[in-house]
Amino acid sequence: MRLSVKILGVCMLFLLGLFYSCDSVLDNTAPEILSFELRQNENAVLSNNYIATIDQDRKVIEIALPKTLDGNDRKNLTAHIVLSPGASLIDNNPKNFTLNPVVYSITNAKGQNKTYLVNVIEKHENIDPKSLIFSEYFANAVVPLKGDNNQYIEITNVSNNEVPLDAFHLKRIVWENGVRRSDKDISIRLTGNIDAKGSFVIYSRRLNTNTYSSISNLSSSKKQSDIIHNDIISASGQDCFQLLLDGRVVDVIGPNDGQGNGLNWGVAKLMSRKYGKEPSTVWNEYDWITKRASVDATSNAGSPNVKSKDGDKKITYFAFENLEEPLYGEINNTSHTISLSIPEEVSLTQYPTVSTDGSIVLYNGEPVVSGQTYVDFSNPVYFTVLAEDGSSQNYETIIKIIRPTRYTQVNYDFDGNITTVLSRFPNITQNNTEISFTDTYVEGILTAKDIYFHADAQQSFVIQDKNAGLFFFNNTKLDSSLTIGSKVRVKVLKGKVYYDMPEVTGIGEIEKIGDEVYEIYYETEPFYDPNVKDLSCMAKTYKYEGGIESAADNYVVGTFSASKGLYFHTTSEFRSVLKEGKHVEAYGPMTISFDQFRMEINRKDQIK
Repeated sequence: MRLSVKILGVCMLFLLGLFYSCDSVLDNTAPEILSFELRQNENAVLSNNYIATIDQDRKVIEIALPKTLDGNDRKNLTAHIVLSPGASLIDNNPKNFTLNPVVYSITNAKGQNKTYLVNVIEKHENIDPKSLIFSEYFANAVVPLKGDNNQYIEITNVSNNEVPLDAFHLKRIVWENGVRRSDKDISIRLTGNIDAKGSFVIYSRRLNTNTYSSISNLSSSKKQSDIIHNDIISASGQDCFQLLLDGRVVDVIGPNDGQGNGLNWGVAKLMSRKYGKEPSTVWNEYDWITKRASVDATSNAGSPNVKSKDGDKKITYFAFENLEEPLYGEINNTSHTISLSIPEEVSLTQYPTVSTDGSIVLYNGEPVVSGQTYVDFSNPVYFTVLAEDGSSQNYETIIKIIRPTRYTQVNYDFDGNITTVLSRFPNITQNNTEISFTDTYVEGILTAKDIYFHADAQQSFVIQDKNAGLFFFNNTKLDSSLTIGSKVRVKVLKGKVYYDMPEVTGIGEIEKIGDEVYEIYYETEPFYDPNVKDLSCMAKTYKYEGGIESAADNYVVGTFSASKGLYFHTTSEFRSVLKEGKHVEAYGPMTISFDQFRMEINRKDQIK
């Protein structure tokens, strides 16, 4: 008996614990209205079902009712409402929809209350649900352009009549790390009109319209910032978008499943809807031509897409997007090859994301589903593109295994003429006078590349010989064969001094010397003595090991050489790594901007 009592007591405590745990979950779940409808079978005066749109941030619901539904018929309507778990309506009686707004209040067991306002708008009659279509999507947020969130969506009127935009809603379906977050969804009603065969662009308020001339050149009637629309375009790359007509979804862009390439389908891409494709409530990646986004991405934003040739069968995009840092294939549509430089630590079995201007891409005779088709690249792999006219084209993948950058304290044994070039620069604090060089070449190990140093120098690089380093203020991307650790020969044409730092501002040909991959020679502190003002540290690679004192938008600060502060100039993806208070081991070349010394960090393997 005593044993039974003890067991019963333990069970009761366990069950109470379960109830307490469930209750705790409810404590943290605020009540929400998830969907709102006026249904024909629940309201005798209605001849159709009417679906509302919900803005969870503003707690505003919009529902479109026809003009034929007069005041008397609107006075006693029952709404069909779906609530979040644990929520209940405070008043479930029929409502008078001649009032505007109509008020609905909800609560939960913990007494958390919310009030939603239902705005009644006039339903637009005789609008073809296929009249508007998503036609272009652009996102370049991962490129560090002064923190700009460079995104826009284009909507095109494919009909022969002007269409009022206020009949439509744009809705962002939010995902975070593969988890659906309906509580963060945003829905906005569009405004204005779209001319027959015309297009309309809604863009992120942080988009740099000076950089993206395709947007800045549009007339005000053809574009709108989302600053008045709750930043709806500032999406994560996981979020998908819906276009709704009077509450019903008529078109989508982006998968809505949180898996495969749904985790990052919309990152760093320019996507154009293929001409003639109709709006669809189901996402089909082969309705779109995807290209990798870039600052100078060719775009026809604000104009309808043009018809491609039925015989087109080019691969336009190829990437391993599921990696921590996406790996992009270099596509050659002449030799019909896809070249990939894969770090040795990355698995050769991947789920590639691929796009084509043709009809579809096949692997082993089956359609490739981006982010879901499993491919083993340890053996030769071929993809087949089918064109709309039935013709086909094979593409071969060329794999090159690259090892991560390794650092050493063993200096190089060659003089690459860098010291001679540096001796030509004027030794004064500020001098923008340009120097010209004739038949001057330098050789060195490529120690850093793709440095975003300035808006006019987004592809800067550094080389180093046994004596010194040299910084190249550059805006032209280096050939992919010039990897970190390559020995290169560069023709120097022009240079100047900018805030103490010598910069090569004009270069001729760059050639790779041999196939050997060198380790990066680094030095340690002290790297600079302000009393001596010896700038020989410039463009040399140094090792920093210590704490991070403060973190800003794209700079973090540590202490280097006793009390001398050092800024880490980083691209956006490293902000999570170089957090305030963290201890890091980092390697990078020194540069200077104004009075700030900077260690350039733009690659994952610079941080150990």
